Amino acid sequence: MRFPSRTGRMSATLLAAFALATAGGHSVAAQTGQSTTDSLIYDLKNPDAPRRQSATHDLGIAKFLPAIPALLPLAADPDASVRRELELTLEAMNDIRVLPGLVQLSADPEADIRERSVRALVNLHLPRATGPTAALVKLGSLIAAWSDEYSDTVVEPDVPVDTSVITALRARLSDTEDGIRRLTGRELE
Repeated sequence: MRFPSRTGRMSATLLAAFALATAGGHSVAAQTGQSTTDSLIYDLKNPDAPRRQSATHDLGIAKFLPAIPALLPLAADPDASVRRELELTLEAMNDIRVLPGLVQLSADPEADIRERSVRALVNLHLPRATGPTAALVKLGSLIAAWSDEYSDTVVEPDVPVDTSVITALRARLSDTEDGIRRLTGRELE
């Protein structure tokens, strides 16, 4: 027994649904993405610390650069887990507009946040190597066993560095943690 009419109708319905989904999917996805990021930015001011932390994390994963101004006030958040997540997010953003937040976090009461902030402040000013040339340079540094361990962490002389960064790094030279003092001294060389 054959059911050609029902099978044909079902195939046509599935085909129409697929065509509708692929044609209108882009605008629906864009609207959903925008509303999601808007709700995440709204959650940054939520009184619940885990919710602020989660929103910060999600914005960092998305690397949503327009959220940077809304993220910066969290550097003074009373909850250490939110500040810790903020440091990771600002580091992931890898944009010069995160500089004020990293400077503020470099004086954080938590040692791990201070240490990561110092590293991020320096890394923000390092040249970004991309493309096939960068891959060859990386391969060359892996092959050259005699290369200096810190040779790739040099800020070029023509790169402008904000005075707040220098002030923040100098303040870390008298940090209570030995590791942060050593790291800062190495980074300021």
